[in-house]
Amino acid sequence: MRSSGPAVHDALIAYLRAAPAVAALVGARVYDRVPQGVTFPYVALGLSRTDRFRVQGADGCSLFCEINAWTRATSGGKHDAETLRAVLEDALDDAALTVSGHKFQGCWVEGGTVDRMGDGLTVRVSINLRIDTLVPI
Repeated sequence: MRSSGPAVHDALIAYLRAAPAVAALVGARVYDRVPQGVTFPYVALGLSRTDRFRVQGADGCSLFCEINAWTRATSGGKHDAETLRAVLEDALDDAALTVSGHKFQGCWVEGGTVDRMGDGLTVRVSINLRIDTLVPI
């Protein structure tokens, strides 16, 4: 069975870069690998885990993903992080992703956090998603 992980990865980056409300806050700064010297705020893909399943003879994947957003006190801090969390949650909950080579079943936000880092300036938003796909028969 083919994992949908790489295709979901590509779909998330494309979707977030195209989402008007997200772009209004971070522009096109949605990354897999964050470049050095990036301007805050930005979004980066984080940890992911895949659970495989079979339903009615079709193979499927539940991909559990973490989407992280980063901001700094100099660019708005925790208040802006809370705003960014709300925008990401609204954009991603029930999002209609285009997942190449797989039949997309759904995308759901399972929760999120906002946490100030040890430097006292950097604030991280973490959104937890579940994305289900099936491999076409």
